[in-house]
Amino acid sequence: MSRPILIALFTLFVSSLLPSYPCALVQYSFTALQVPGNPDGYPLPVLGYFDNTKGPLYYMSDRPFPGPLIRAKMGDTLQVDITNGLGETKITTHFHGIHQKNNVWMDGTYMITECGISGGQTFRYLFNVTQTGTYWYHSHAGPEYTEGLLGPMIIDYPDGEEDPVMAQFQYVLEHVLILQDWDHETSDQLGMLYAAPRGIFPGFQPQFPWTHRAILINGRGQFNCKYNNCMDGYTPSEKGRCAGIPQCLVERPPLIGPCNATAYPIDEYTCQPGKYIRIRIINSASNMPLQMWIDRHNMTIVARDGLEVAQRTVPFITIPVGQRLDVMVLCDQDPGYKYSMIYTVPAVFIPLSTNLDQLWSHTYLTYAANTSVVVPHIIPLYNYSAARDLGSLMYANDTNLEYTLPPAPAPNDAFVAEPADARVVINYGVVWDSRAGWPLEEWVLNFKRFMSPNKPYLQSVLLGQLDSIQQNVEQVHATGSGISSFNYTRETSTIELEYGKVYEFVIVSEDFYQQHPWHMHGHTLNFTAYGSLPLGANSSTDECQQTWQANGKVSELVPDYTLPQPIIARGDSFTVAEHGFVAFRFRADNPGPWLFHCHVDWHMSQGMTIIFN
Repeated sequence: MSRPILIALFTLFVSSLLPSYPCALVQYSFTALQVPGNPDGYPLPVLGYFDNTKGPLYYMSDRPFPGPLIRAKMGDTLQVDITNGLGETKITTHFHGIHQKNNVWMDGTYMITECGISGGQTFRYLFNVTQTGTYWYHSHAGPEYTEGLLGPMIIDYPDGEEDPVMAQFQYVLEHVLILQDWDHETSDQLGMLYAAPRGIFPGFQPQFPWTHRAILINGRGQFNCKYNNCMDGYTPSEKGRCAGIPQCLVERPPLIGPCNATAYPIDEYTCQPGKYIRIRIINSASNMPLQMWIDRHNMTIVARDGLEVAQRTVPFITIPVGQRLDVMVLCDQDPGYKYSMIYTVPAVFIPLSTNLDQLWSHTYLTYAANTSVVVPHIIPLYNYSAARDLGSLMYANDTNLEYTLPPAPAPNDAFVAEPADARVVINYGVVWDSRAGWPLEEWVLNFKRFMSPNKPYLQSVLLGQLDSIQQNVEQVHATGSGISSFNYTRETSTIELEYGKVYEFVIVSEDFYQQHPWHMHGHTLNFTAYGSLPLGANSSTDECQQTWQANGKVSELVPDYTLPQPIIARGDSFTVAEHGFVAFRFRADNPGPWLFHCHVDWHMSQGMTIIFN
């Protein structure tokens, strides 16, 4: 059977799953390519989605990523054709935060819902849009989005239904900001550095890809073109609070052109005096929560993960990986100046070294052309002690900002999470072993390190072939100078849920050292509790050789799951603090296998994933 006929039949099948109310068909067609780019002035190969309707030189761009804005209205049917122009590299496209209601086929997760798009092939994503708000799309086959294979997505209210944010603020301009942490090596190289076994050749020591080289805003950032060989006393390393070998990524001169720290003018975003602007902020980083502020302007948070929230006005925001925040900014300052919009990592992530290069970028909020730049009140300081002493802004980690944004008041919504039928506790942590032949680390959820199946999980469910996946389990026994004896498995780990039931999940971090950003596919989560585990004296050692004990059971830390509980926040992307916990509930009413994973892309590659089926 020919490919066009297969696509037609599959389109008819998917269409049968979609709601029947009237909608428009909104069409996009992109090709994924690798091209030379220099987003921060350092030339290297980058990836991008390119609009096929732009003509024969559609790939010629001095800003090859992010990809084109996808925009539709709730109730529309979106048709997005993706052609893979990357040769042997398979890709997918996941629409981050979109539920794909009753349509798990379109979730775009490699070897979970599809086989991936092979080089030269085209896949059609076809789905009905049932939400509103700010989202993004990216490849979900590997770490391709860390090299630029991503783009923004906005879903507007349908005709005849007023956007409550527009109704209140009557804003005249809107800006979309995709934020990224950026490296100067390809994801293949960084992935090998992280996952290759210790001692694969004499002297080799795997490392986590840290620190990053720049912060990008809509595919642009600033880098000072300073190089290092990790041997001359210049070590922008993170020993962190752990003992051990310091990390240092070599910064070498670029191969495909000279580095130019002033390659591009600083981007400017327009602000009309006396008016509000809406800024939709997306953290598409591979690793880091990012912090943003606008000099002399406050921001009023109006939405998180596509959902309106009870508004909160803040001088800065900290946004976890994968999350989206919509903010309103009143243009109430002297229009004779440009004001710095600053993007950086929170100070608690600044390495202890005082030699770290600039790891922040800026753009301008501009009232009128040809105005001068006012010196900002606060700029990042890349010395941990100095940043900490700065106090209220720079040192603020603000991990819990997202749990202080309850849903916006709405008719007939009590903002109470309904009682759960069952509670599922997921404990996660890191396993590492210093023996030769072992990776730097593996991440386990309930003593299971996720391994991708060898054929799409969804296909195996439908064809009754799960046995071959479920029986593929490797028993692992880790030991050595880095860890006490520890047993776990490597498998395609899954939690089976019963359709229609309400579940409460409690995610517990046994990682003392770092917070983790999580993302849930296919559902919006109702958060009911968060906090830190109490520390005790009984010895249990984590990867930093810290001793801790959770004093008490989970039932003593979170409310009774059999009772209704207030919803403190809603979303699909969230943070669990270091040695902390988060509780959420949702109704399992969207059938299919849905990924739940850490959105630190490198951690996901080393097992920090599970399927909710």
